[in-house]
Order: sequence, then C-alpha cells, then structure tokens
Amino acid sequence: MSLPPLRSLIVLEAVVRLGGVGRAASELGVSQPAISQQLRIIENFFGRRMIERTSTGVSVDAEVELFAARLQRALDEVRHASAAFQEQTDGASNKLTISLLATFAQRWLIPRLIGFQNAQPKIDVRLMTTSAPTDLNRDDVDLSVRCGEGAWPGHDSQFLVDNRIFPIASPAYLENNNLRDADDLRQAVLIRVDTPPRDGDWTLWLDAVGAVGLEPRNWQTYATSTQALEAATAGLGVAMGHTPFVIDSLSSGRLVKPFEFELPDEDGDYFLVFKRNRDEPRRIRLFRNWLLNSDAM
Repeated sequence: MSLPPLRSLIVLEAVVRLGGVGRAASELGVSQPAISQQLRIIENFFGRRMIERTSTGVSVDAEVELFAARLQRALDEVRHASAAFQEQTDGASNKLTISLLATFAQRWLIPRLIGFQNAQPKIDVRLMTTSAPTDLNRDDVDLSVRCGEGAWPGHDSQFLVDNRIFPIASPAYLENNNLRDADDLRQAVLIRVDTPPRDGDWTLWLDAVGAVGLEPRNWQTYATSTQALEAATAGLGVAMGHTPFVIDSLSSGRLVKPFEFELPDEDGDYFLVFKRNRDEPRRIRLFRNWLLNSDAM
C-alpha cells in the first residue's frame, strides 16, 4: 500500500486533536479552506469519511480517533528526530532571529542581552527591527516582541513588561523648573514625537489628568522616541516616556518622573510572541527560559 500524503495526515491529526477545522487552521497557519481541501484528499485516499462537522467542532468514529492518536505519536517522533538532527548538523540552528521595534531593541532588550550571551555564547541572536507585524508561520523569524493583550491567532505569548506612558525629564531640568502638577507644564518645554503612533501621547496623558488643551511654553519635535528620550536626558525639556523605554534610565537616575500618574498605553503591554509548536527548537526554548527566569524581567 502506498503512503498517504504527509500534509493530509498532519492536517487530519491536528483537526482530531484540536476538535475543529478552525483551530487546526490557526495552529498550522493556513486557511480553513486549505484544511478542508487536505481532508478531502485523505478521504479520497481511504475512500471513506474521516470527520463529521458539528455545531461545536467535529466528531469522529472510534477507528479515526485511534488512527489520529497513532499519527500524533508518529509525527511527534518525526519532529523530535528532525530537531535533533538539525541541531547536530546545521549551524543555522544556532541562529535566533527576533522581530521587534527599534526603540524596544535599543532601550530594553539590547542592554539585557549580555546575560543570554554569557549563558549561551554559541547562539547567534539577530534583531530585525520593524514596525510591521511579523507572521512567525510565514516569515523567517523565530520570535517577535509585540504590543497587545497577549492573544494572537496561531501563536503563544509570554508577558514581558507593562506599557504605561508618563512624563520624564532629567534631574537637572527638574531642579531648574518647578513642576508640582500638570498645570506647571505650561511653563515647560515639552518634547514630542511627530510620527504615529507616538504623536498623540501628550494629548492622551494631558486629557487623562484634566489638562485638556494645555499649551506649553515651547515644543521641541523629534522623529523618533529614541531621539526624544535622548533630548530629555540632555536636559532639553520634558518628554513622554514609555515604561520599557525609560525603566533603566529611571533606575540609574538619568531620568526622573515629575508626576506619579501613569496612563496605560492603549496599544497594550509588551509580549514575547512565538509559534504554537509542540516541538520548539532548542534555541528558542533556551532564550524564552532565560528571559522568563533571569533578572532581565
């Protein structure tokens, strides 16, 4: 007997294990019609119905359920064997590519990477800075840092850091400018970013503290958050900080908070996003475990 198409076997196993076509499509990173097409192929191969769709998902008979369980064990063995072989023979298995915002890379991740480098010197960490969403099921990327609520279809996530916005300035600037409450910002130089989505940060924070329409003594405008934060560090005025971008500077005393109020960013918090993969590559597992269990958090 010839072997059934491997892709169809993978699809059937996922549909039965997850109990639905939609859930299988999400895990495998394909459309529901593509799942249905593969099911038709495997049904034609065996000459019988394999699943029945129901209002809550799918149902299968005892023979198909047993077949799917055997498939799961066989596919797990193939995955384990493939991963072990790749790690032994392919130098590329030590390349770890992470997609993230440039500011997050510069202000949060890079200062912490020395810990991972010391622990895993053979893993080559590569940072791909972009503001565009990355599809880990399609792009050549292992991990992604994203803002949100922690739920992305077909992916799992690990919380990294809160994302709140609040004014920050250098100690020298605060020493020379008495900022007791938000209304005192009328006499200050405010530093802003003029590119989305950061161009509305000051308006959101001022509205939240009841200083609607406040105009400062002067504005300084920059193209990126990194530039704005450097300007604030240099004592040029008061900038709007985001937790991960200023947490180290606040800890070191290079920047200070003139006010206590912090506004949750409407884009959500920062998460490490990874593929929903039951046989995760070793390089990804090592990085995630290090990040979760180290002082980096």
